[in-house]
Amino acid sequence: MKPISLIIGIFACIAVFSQPVLTHNNHALKTGVNNPMTYCTYVEAGESGSNKFWDFSELHAIKEFTGHISNADNAEFPLANTELEEFGVRFFYDISESGIEHYGYLSRDGRTKIIYDNPFVKIRFPFAFNERSTSTFDGTYYVRDKELGNIEGNGEVFADAWGTIILPGGVAYENTLRVKSQKSYTIHFENASQHVEMVTYRWYNSAHRYPLLVLIQTTTSSKNNEPTIGMQAAYNVNAVKSSITSVDETNQMIDFDLYPNPASDAFFLELDSEEQGRVLISITDLSGRVLVGPLAPNIVGGKNTIDLSDELSPIKEGIYIIRLETDGKIATKEFSIVR
Repeated sequence: MKPISLIIGIFACIAVFSQPVLTHNNHALKTGVNNPMTYCTYVEAGESGSNKFWDFSELHAIKEFTGHISNADNAEFPLANTELEEFGVRFFYDISESGIEHYGYLSRDGRTKIIYDNPFVKIRFPFAFNERSTSTFDGTYYVRDKELGNIEGNGEVFADAWGTIILPGGVAYENTLRVKSQKSYTIHFENASQHVEMVTYRWYNSAHRYPLLVLIQTTTSSKNNEPTIGMQAAYNVNAVKSSITSVDETNQMIDFDLYPNPASDAFFLELDSEEQGRVLISITDLSGRVLVGPLAPNIVGGKNTIDLSDELSPIKEGIYIIRLETDGKIATKEFSIVR
């Protein structure tokens, strides 16, 4: 199990070249191409880095909705060419070959609006792992067409992670890019101010134009009130309904066992394979943080026994996920460690 550093290096290079790149043609908001999503329970986004594994298969669905994308036709937002409407709330963007810029907001009842003189940059194209973009933005806050305050802030967009994501229904997407957006702004009123910190995570894949999953956490504070925290989450309906190989299906296609389970000092993986080759093995905690691997041992046709005792020795008690990948198939299983 030990002399595999060169093999790991080879596989790491392959993974780098297969990472997705966000482009205008494949990932920009597109008029007439709507975005069906499902509100769901909020979970933590997990760690940043390379070759991560995020298991969000247990997200609980709350309500389906659709983001409607159309040409912007509003004189108050003359620099916007695209409108996104969700639940009657309208967002105005300028979509170009170089990126997406946010120019304004209009509430469902039309009474509240924000018009940006300098827009917030939502994304730059092309955009790949470890790239980042920063921007400053400012504008005016209106209620019933009366100017009540001004807004100013800054933002950063950072492609902070890539790996494999599992969505509800066991749908697995490899080579998925995670984009972290941080937005910090203050609304200055005549006699008060309100500060907002917003952190958004979006997972993108080359198979879908719009994010596979979105997690948003917003912290709002003012001088005389305790901060309030709001959390939202939604996953892509089209992605879940796609005919991508699911974890349940691949568990049947990759026949493997773990013993003993729970594990203590010794831990083995038994794998039946129809032919020889290599298998990628990684172990993560429940947040998706990779603790072991990727390992890439050779396997033979027939029964294989792989000793993972040394790899598990520094890991503390708890519940973990082991992930196997071979010949384009992915399988995962939970196991536990007791000391």
